[in-house]
Amino acid sequence: ILLMLHTGLRISDVALLRKDRVSNGKIFLYAKKNGIAVILPLKQVVLDALADLPDPAGAGVDCPFYFFNGKSVNSLMNRAQRLLHIVFRKSSVAGAHSHRFRHTLASNILAKGGTTDDVADVLGISPLIAQKHYIKMTVGRQERIERIMNSVNS
Repeated sequence: ILLMLHTGLRISDVALLRKDRVSNGKIFLYAKKNGIAVILPLKQVVLDALADLPDPAGAGVDCPFYFFNGKSVNSLMNRAQRLLHIVFRKSSVAGAHSHRFRHTLASNILAKGGTTDDVADVLGISPLIAQKHYIKMTVGRQERIERIMNSVNS
């Protein structure tokens, strides 16, 4: 959950995260869905949580993954989805789902003055997809709309 919250990674990218992809306070990977390279700094709380993780259940010695034991990707994804479903149900957050973390991060980037191109780079998506899904949330867009409307109504 911390990885998804602070990086906007998809659940599949988190579930299959290799330990060698976290180095010098950063995470580097190619997004599973589209193959786009993503390099992001990690907050210390995330690094500490990763360092404290036990090896995955059923993993061999020196398992290269944080959450995956190397045996069945389908089983891993099903378990991850079920676990998050339980967490979301217990949290009582209506409509909660793993992708919401991506939306939250995108909204936070835009609220801090980032662009849809910034969102695209962080989330490992194309600028067109970022614009399609997130343009309505940009501070600059809202300010522009207000300037236009104020000039029209003056």
